[in-house]
Amino acid sequence: MRPAPPSAPERIAVVHSLPLSDLVERMLTYSDNDIAEALARQTALAAHRPASFDGAAAAVRDALAAQHLPLAGAVFADGSGLDQDDKVSANLLSHLLLAAAASNQPDLRPIVTGLPVAAFTGTLSGRYVGDTAGAGTVRAKTGTLTGVNTLAGTVVDADGRLLAFAFMTTGTTDPRPPRRPWTGWPPRSPTAAAASGRPVAAERAAPRPDGRRTPGNLRRPSRSATPRRTGPVR
Repeated sequence: MRPAPPSAPERIAVVHSLPLSDLVERMLTYSDNDIAEALARQTALAAHRPASFDGAAAAVRDALAAQHLPLAGAVFADGSGLDQDDKVSANLLSHLLLAAAASNQPDLRPIVTGLPVAAFTGTLSGRYVGDTAGAGTVRAKTGTLTGVNTLAGTVVDADGRLLAFAFMTTGTTDPRPPRRPWTGWPPRSPTAAAASGRPVAAERAAPRPDGRRTPGNLRRPSRSATPRRTGPVR
């Protein structure tokens, strides 16, 4: 028989996790599926739901709905995006990026700051190398499953405007992620891009005191995309 524990046990050690913002940034930068699954379950617990796949899916959907994001066709079968039943649209991804970049949503900012930087960090460290236009300018999350390649993030165009984009392809035969998501530079105009179904959202820019331009009023996309399967890549 085990002895009863003391009424006032002595504390030996305490371990605290990183702040939530740091965990979100690390998850996005390195496509950490374990962190993604853990955060989905923490979302469920915070919403007083079971820390299960179903509980996490319901809590994530509720959290996105609370931000008034477009959820048509979205399916959340897990937290990492590796389940082939997962479906999100380019419309949802681009609106989420716009919300995270908005000045009135500081709690969502780690979604943007955690995005890999082209030619420098995370899953984009090997892309845009030697590309003076894209390197250091494109910030985006990769997503790869068998037959699926996606890239969603932000880029600053030649006029200083912050653009949000979401590229999503299905039925691909090359298992490797694309080396270059687009070849033209500067990026296509938001109107032409929305019409073509490529970048689906853009953000206007306002002058700064030093004459440069920074993100300002948001412009919402006028075209929604068909939900596609997507997920992170190691």
